[in-house]
Order: sequence, then C-alpha cells, then structure tokens
Amino acid sequence: MDITLNKNNGKPLYKQLYDQVSELIRKRELEAGYRMPAERDLSLELGVSRNTVSSAYRELEASGLLTSRQGKGTFVSDDAAGYGRDRYLNLHRLLDQAIDEAAALGVDDKSLSGMLEDRIRVRASGLSGARSVFLECNIEQAKFFAKELTELTRIPCQPLTISDLESMDEDTARKLREASVVIATFNHVREVVELVGDFGKEVLGIAINPDLETIVRIARYPDSMRFGFLCISDQFMQKTRQALESAGLGYLSIEFSNTRDEEEVKRLVEENEVLIVSPGRMKDIEKYNADGKEIIEFQYNLDEGSVKALKSRLTEQSLM
Repeated sequence: MDITLNKNNGKPLYKQLYDQVSELIRKRELEAGYRMPAERDLSLELGVSRNTVSSAYRELEASGLLTSRQGKGTFVSDDAAGYGRDRYLNLHRLLDQAIDEAAALGVDDKSLSGMLEDRIRVRASGLSGARSVFLECNIEQAKFFAKELTELTRIPCQPLTISDLESMDEDTARKLREASVVIATFNHVREVVELVGDFGKEVLGIAINPDLETIVRIARYPDSMRFGFLCISDQFMQKTRQALESAGLGYLSIEFSNTRDEEEVKRLVEENEVLIVSPGRMKDIEKYNADGKEIIEFQYNLDEGSVKALKSRLTEQSLM
C-alpha cells in the first residue's frame, strides 16, 4: 500500500490513514478480500503507534470498508465495492436533512452556508483553542495516551501524573487553568476530582486495557523461559505485573526492572532469553541486544467504547 502520513499538517494521523485507505478502496487499488497488514506491522512501517493504526482500522470497520476475521486478520470488505456511491448518497441525505432543519428554525441558505464555513474553519484550526490534560499514575503512560488523545480528538492534550496534582507546582496549576477538560483513567477519576476541585473542571473518565496480542505473544512461550522486563516507572511495572497475573501468567519467570544504570540494563539483556519493554525504554534495550533476542513491546490500548463516549461528551460541549 502506498501510504504517507504527515505529522505536521495538524490532521490526526489515524484520520490521515483512514482517508488514504478509503481512497485506495474507492479507486479499486485495494480489492474486496485484500488482506490488510497486521496492525503492528503497519505501525512499524509508517513509524506511528499501534493505537493509531488500531483507531483507523476500527473506523474503517465501522464504515463497512474492512472486516475482521477471527484468527485470520483484517480484510477489505465484500461490501466495499459500492463504497463511494453509497457514502455520497448518504452525505447528500444528511445535507438535505440539515437544510430542512435549518429552514424550520428560520435559518436561510446564506446563513447556513456561513455557519458551515465557520464550522469547517474551527475544526481545521484545532478546535478553537480548546485544551485538555490527561491524568495517569505514571508519566510513561500519561505521555503516551496524551499523544493518542490529541490525535483522536484533535484537542491538544497535556500529560500530568497524580503526583503532579499532589505537589501542585505553578506549571501544573497553569496547565489545569488552561484546560477545557480533564481526562483520567476510570480508576483515578474520583481521586482526580478531589485534587482538581478548586479549578472547577469537569473530569471525564476513559478506560485503558492491556494489548491482547502482547499478552498472547508472551503466553506462547514455554514455562521455563526467562523474561527480562524494563520500563520507566514503578507504577508501570506494577500495572504490568497485575495485568499478567490477571491473564493467568503470574507463574512466569520475569525479572522486573526500571533501572537507569546502563550496566544493569546490559546484564538484564544478557541474562534473560526474551525481553519485554515499555515503549519508552525500547532504545535502551535495543542498544545492548547484540544477540538479536526477541523484544516484546508491552502496550496498552485505549478502550474503544470509552473513546466513543469521550468524543460524544466533547461534542456535546462543542469542543470537537
């Protein structure tokens, strides 16, 4: 597939991917039944996060362009043949409905046209100055998901941690004052509500889940395998340990570490057979992996349902 993403044009990367795949299907360059690249492979090829590819694939499935087959992969849908015609017909129906409703409210065609142009400008300019912050207990995930939320909502999102709220320096207070909305994982919502109460901000919850493919890759190894795990924070390490235990993999021999000492990182790589790493420590592991041992990036994904609910709430507040 000929896909090129531009990280500097202001348009979310997942939306760029959605649009380009849609266009390839419309032009019949991707025929019905074509097997799409695996999410991980395409994310590596394009130099983006796997969540970006996952979001685009979900949107393409929701549009009826792609279909997932359990254990086989993701394919161009058999129904994609009428994609262009059906979408434009549906768009015309939506526009006709908007015109009729505007007329019923006393809005003439010229005013409606102006409103549409204004709305297009607002969306293109980054949602009229709206800002958000994302709260997590560890900075690694806070940064990762703040970036993902920026792409998904087109609202610039700043990462903060629970510790930042507890210490509350001037920079943290400034970010909260400037934020239109505060987003936190569901397990931290109540705590965040209490900590930001003086700022009068609404706190919206979102769920994150361990990546299933990552869990499956780890589970395929024999019980005797020695794993080395490296991440940035204690919180990420404990969360991952709990995720593996919840998946029934608590019995595995895993050496957990978040050391910054290069000799310790080197030893971790040399003494273990398979390496598990958080996204923020990949380069540190690769530096010493001279033997080419398998490296498994332990990822978490934004929950699809809670992302939809979040976007719906932001739309209600005229933020997107």
